[in-house]
Amino acid sequence: MAERQRNQEKRIIFLESEIQRNRVLYYNEQPEISDAKYDSLEDELKKIDPDNSVLFRIGVDRSELFTKEKHIIPMNSQDKVTQPEEFSKWAKKRNYKVFIIQFKLDGISIELQYEEGIFQKAITRGDGVVGDNVSANVVNMNGFIPKLKNTFTGAVRAEIVLFHDIYNKKHSDKQNCRNAAAGIVRRKDGIGSRDLNLVYYDAVSITDDIIFKDEIQKIKWLKEQHFPTVLTKTAHTPQEVIQIREDVMNNVRATLNYDIDGLVIKGRLIDHEDMKRARPVKQIAFKFQAEGTETKLLAVEWSISGHHYTPVAIVETVHLMGSNVSRASLANPNLIEDLKIKIGSEVFITKRGD
Repeated sequence: MAERQRNQEKRIIFLESEIQRNRVLYYNEQPEISDAKYDSLEDELKKIDPDNSVLFRIGVDRSELFTKEKHIIPMNSQDKVTQPEEFSKWAKKRNYKVFIIQFKLDGISIELQYEEGIFQKAITRGDGVVGDNVSANVVNMNGFIPKLKNTFTGAVRAEIVLFHDIYNKKHSDKQNCRNAAAGIVRRKDGIGSRDLNLVYYDAVSITDDIIFKDEIQKIKWLKEQHFPTVLTKTAHTPQEVIQIREDVMNNVRATLNYDIDGLVIKGRLIDHEDMKRARPVKQIAFKFQAEGTETKLLAVEWSISGHHYTPVAIVETVHLMGSNVSRASLANPNLIEDLKIKIGSEVFITKRGD
């Protein structure tokens, strides 16, 4: 029993270290593992030690290129599930009469602050409390609105995304759309900012002029201000949510010009206190299962970005999520040696952030 306890403690220490290390890499544009692999580390730690403080922290932004600013309301992480059974268990606890369903955009989270309807600053997610002031780049992005139709004071939240067609034309040297967007957002010279799009999904007022009590009301208000908004649907049962997720994952996702990696599910009524939690319990990310396929490794090239060298696999062309794939990042070079991958090896690839 003592040996088992020691092994478990060692495993917890390892998981804590790996989760924190990969968070830093993720938030500073140098990911070594896929989202699915990272999620599996968190899931394992959650099973062993569900109250571990590491699970309630957000990534660390170590960039020193921009001034740091505080968010109006913390930009916290969401709990996530992948299996329908896990979602049903969560939904049973909530017992919502109406479920709000939104695309979970796979981009860069940003908060835009307004005072009396006038834009003030744009702040990256950072550690959830403090982020980088990247206003100079955000003002050049598609979907940016400098002045609102009313005297709103507070924050709106958006995801910065790079559309697939622009990625393929101008930024395909980067690992994926998200990584390319992350690099552009943090460029001091602002080059590439006009290639990015803002898609809005949230708003928080800090005055009594506008009070958001309902998610549908909030999205309607965002549209009235001419903010491009995330696709939003409603459902009345957990099974209906599961069916919508299956349809989006298997049919809709491949037709989109931007990346999504799941759905955000929440109740219609807004609970402002819950939104202040490290992990709000009244909404959840219902993630997609990774789509992948086997193919053959034909060659390896090196992609150079600044001081970073990333091996890129040239593979036999396969069709994934509506497009042909012939190149794939080998983001962790150590794995190549560990798995003894060589030219001619059969490899399994997944699309983008999966």
